[in-house]
Amino acid sequence: MTTMQEVIQEASRLTAGKELVVTTGVGTHQSIVARHFTFDHPRRVLITSTGHGTMGFGVPAAIGAAEAGAELVLCFNGDGSMDVDMPHLMVLAGRHLNVKVIVLDNRRFGIVHQFEGMQGLNHVATERHWKSYVHIAAGLGVPGVLCTSLPAFRRRMAEALEHRGPALLHVPVSETGVWPILKSDSRPEEMTSGRD
Repeated sequence: MTTMQEVIQEASRLTAGKELVVTTGVGTHQSIVARHFTFDHPRRVLITSTGHGTMGFGVPAAIGAAEAGAELVLCFNGDGSMDVDMPHLMVLAGRHLNVKVIVLDNRRFGIVHQFEGMQGLNHVATERHWKSYVHIAAGLGVPGVLCTSLPAFRRRMAEALEHRGPALLHVPVSETGVWPILKSDSRPEEMTSGRD
């Protein structure tokens, strides 16, 4: 199984030097995109809610960027954020927007799960069951593919980039924590590496 970092870095390599807008939902993937996607062109832009907890932000932000004239938009979402964003796939399909939605599925509300663990709490409703985002997207008019390995993602992402219009790539990933991280009610100098 691949990691979020590997998928994000591969998407960055496949689009290197291209003008694009990157949007994110909220969660573990949001921090990892900010750390591992390369913004190597003056017109490579990141639009994110910067940790304000607005699940469901990624796809609507991608729609706005595409409608404002962005030629290519990549939306990175976790499975939790994607559940909130589902209805917006109909807009992508109906308006045939060139938005590629990459669902990084670790089968949990990752950042919530991590904070619960850091505080010694039980994990309550943060572990999730498998669902096929490919089938859900197809039912809403967006073509989708399941990418079960990094080589599969590389191939399918390259194919998606060759065609205008929406696409969804569902990528199962291993559980990934965000390190270093700032604990609740802490000052920046109290950031933890996870080894504390």
